Amino acid sequence: TSLQALAQPGLPFLICADEEGGQLAAFTGIITPFPGAMALGATGDSDLARRVAAASGEELAALGVNVVLAPVVDVVTRPDNPSLGIRGFGDDPALVARMGAAMVAGYQEAGVAATAKHFPGKGEAVVDPHDTLPVLDLDDDRLDAVEFAPFRAAAEAGVDLLMIGHYSVPVLTGDRVTPISASPTLRDVVRRRVGFRGVV
Repeated sequence: TSLQALAQPGLPFLICADEEGGQLAAFTGIITPFPGAMALGATGDSDLARRVAAASGEELAALGVNVVLAPVVDVVTRPDNPSLGIRGFGDDPALVARMGAAMVAGYQEAGVAATAKHFPGKGEAVVDPHDTLPVLDLDDDRLDAVEFAPFRAAAEAGVDLLMIGHYSVPVLTGDRVTPISASPTLRDVVRRRVGFRGVV
């Protein structure tokens, strides 16, 4: 509240939190410990996902947070992925798309901007991108059918932000050493192939 009092009228500061629910909680002991994505995905209930996100969003807004770094819309295609695990809704792109879009709606109903992450999808990573650059050897058809589907659904649901992951995707970047986050092809992929128009 003190910070926002310093902001220009109509231009509030953006205060964000990495509050995914489940194992990744920014405010442990302060707000309700909501279930994570895989627990919600197991129910298959997108309305439940929307209501959880709306409730979480209300609590975040009450704390002054107006941007949440969630939901995770990576498709969990490898159970041995070292940095995804139960943070994703599951291994079915249609389920992930449905649940992710519902959570976007819930957060944003509560007045908190949602962030779909981690584009282009880190389900196939076999190393942790915090430590080593993963190389995702996926072709265009696979990307369109699996990895991009939940991001398209989030874009259609009106998600405000897209978080880019640090992965090399040779079919998109043209080599195995440039992360998509630093590639000049990123804008075209996000805008044209995924249809996202918001903040990257």
